Amino acid sequence: MKKYRSLAGMILGFLLLAWMSKTCYAEIADVTAFENLEWKKVYEEALIAPQGVVQSICATKNYIICIENTNDAQDTPDTVSAYYKNDTDADGNPVEQYSLALRNTDNNWEHGNGMAYNQAKEEIYVAPYTSQNPENRGCLFVMDANTLAYKGKIKISDDYNILGIGYREKTDQYVIQTNVEGGYSFKILDNQFQIAEDLGRYEGTSVGTNFQDLQLVDEYILNFPLTLNMGIGDYLNVYSLETKELVSCSKLNFPFEGVSNDEPEGLCEIAEGTYIAVVDEDRTDGRRMFCFYETQVPCKEEVVPEEGNIGTNENDVSELNRQTETDILEEQTDSEKNTDLEENTDSEEIPTSLEDYKKEASKSLKKQSAKNTPKEVSFAEKMSIGFSGMITQAQKLSKKLPSVVELAKKAGNLAGTFIETLSTKIKTLWKSGSMILAQNQREVFLFLAIGFTIMSIMGLWVYIVRLIRIRKQKKARAELERLRKAWREEAEQWLQAERKRL
Repeated sequence: MKKYRSLAGMILGFLLLAWMSKTCYAEIADVTAFENLEWKKVYEEALIAPQGVVQSICATKNYIICIENTNDAQDTPDTVSAYYKNDTDADGNPVEQYSLALRNTDNNWEHGNGMAYNQAKEEIYVAPYTSQNPENRGCLFVMDANTLAYKGKIKISDDYNILGIGYREKTDQYVIQTNVEGGYSFKILDNQFQIAEDLGRYEGTSVGTNFQDLQLVDEYILNFPLTLNMGIGDYLNVYSLETKELVSCSKLNFPFEGVSNDEPEGLCEIAEGTYIAVVDEDRTDGRRMFCFYETQVPCKEEVVPEEGNIGTNENDVSELNRQTETDILEEQTDSEKNTDLEENTDSEEIPTSLEDYKKEASKSLKKQSAKNTPKEVSFAEKMSIGFSGMITQAQKLSKKLPSVVELAKKAGNLAGTFIETLSTKIKTLWKSGSMILAQNQREVFLFLAIGFTIMSIMGLWVYIVRLIRIRKQKKARAELERLRKAWREEAEQWLQAERKRL
């Protein structure tokens, strides 16, 4: 069983190497990843209400959700719209990406300044920012992620209103930002919406006079500072959850055309490393629009080092065979010429070739002649030490052979991360219910089928390469043993001849 577990670990290791070499994780490359971004406009639409402003954006499993605040009156319903995030709908039918899928105008969401989506609960939590209705002060609204309908509200505090919100699926926590009454502070909420940690006040830490909604990315908080009518352009803030400080504030370069005034309102991630910003625009021709601008953010890529990249084609196997043969020849050459081994006796060189044996025997004869007391036992000891050194050297030389299995074992250590990530995804899918499973049956089947095929190919390849390696090792060791035996016999014959001559 131990043998099979080892083989399974190696197969998973190789699968992980292949997976990681092509997969870009959601984790951003570093804090500078959001600087000097290139944006392109992918969608635009006219605002519905005469005074309407799209205030927030978030991405769900299938949609991009926007709230257009009709006005600040408490009795006026706002417009919540869902746009297709992909080019297929939930059932796999082709649709036009970013086209309208659903719209709801049944509720007033106050200012509707921020949103965060929890896939496990299929709920969107809205940060209202204002409280025209006093009962809404310090609350979060709850929206059904599928119908966009109002479900209720959650009281957080009476001391401030909530400006923005983000959800951390990894820890099942929320991060909120308060309005000016709370010092624009960031706070971490647990899954029961209780304050778990206060990260401090952030008023005056950035350009602008206020903040838009926030987006969580790894250990960072992103938001747009409000710079409307300041004439300084648009900026993106990056705050660190770890150091609790602003670590980046970069100017944005949206490709505006015919725009007299603009206001970036929010940011969401629609795919790994792909972000959408929603921007309200006043056009020079009098139109009032909102647009989606898309950008690609550099992510951390777990790249296998060049020396560790292992292919599965015939050329790679041939190259491995050539390398193995080269190493065997080097091993034989070292066995004949090496005179610098780690293990030695009385600071003398250990014989590793026929000439070394003869030199050693000659030294022994000179000592015997000087003292007139031949010490054959001493020479035998040295011969024994020489053989021990040769064996040690042979072991070291054998390590120079291509160690594919060693690499597989190292890769196998990373397999735990792959399994843990896969387990988390499965748990999330299970919690989401039978409806989600039904919508993704085809994707799950394809993933499992492709994974099984790749694992089978990798397993067969590892087995073949391992057989080649073992065969080459046996051949090299047999050759080394044959040489050692021949050297010893010739040395003994030469020694006997020298003794007779003396």
